[in-house]
Amino acid sequence: MRKKQSRLIPKNAKRVYKGIMFDVYHWRQRMFDGSYATFEGIKRLNTVLVIPAIDGKVALLRESQPRMPTTYSFVAGKIERGETPINAARRELQEETGYKAKSLRLIFTYNPDIQIDWKIYVYVATGCRLAGPQKLDPGEKIKVVPMDFNRFINTVLYKQGRFDHYIKEKLFCRIRDSASYREKFKRLLFGKG
Repeated sequence: MRKKQSRLIPKNAKRVYKGIMFDVYHWRQRMFDGSYATFEGIKRLNTVLVIPAIDGKVALLRESQPRMPTTYSFVAGKIERGETPINAARRELQEETGYKAKSLRLIFTYNPDIQIDWKIYVYVATGCRLAGPQKLDPGEKIKVVPMDFNRFINTVLYKQGRFDHYIKEKLFCRIRDSASYREKFKRLLFGKG
């Protein structure tokens, strides 16, 4: 089966660099005046982001990595080559928290940067139960921080953390600003209003 090309990187593009997470492509592009220029695009491994509901609370991580300050983050990680998004979400949840979800539901997918071919798949994990210890990479120190729903929303919106602008606007501002959407999201997480 042939891999589908993105709109950012055309089919005739040539990969000029293959990295661990990023590949760089070049292609010849006809300009409006009939001349040609070399264009460049970046393809990044796609990512999953998981919002886990654990015992009536929602979990964020307090995470430290080399050369980065300790900060709040979501359960998240790259989708390995050949891995499906849902399998990556299961793996990242278990590796970073030690929990397994009874159910994972994709709530939306987005591209955080129009200059990079990169999708983020956002999942809600419900029915989470501890399945074992965390399996952290050598460059990770992670503490799971379950919190009540309002603290969770306020932490994402107002605390220092690795929360990109798009997810704040697409999901968390909407939860903050709409009582009906807030209740819908709570039902998605906890199964009740």
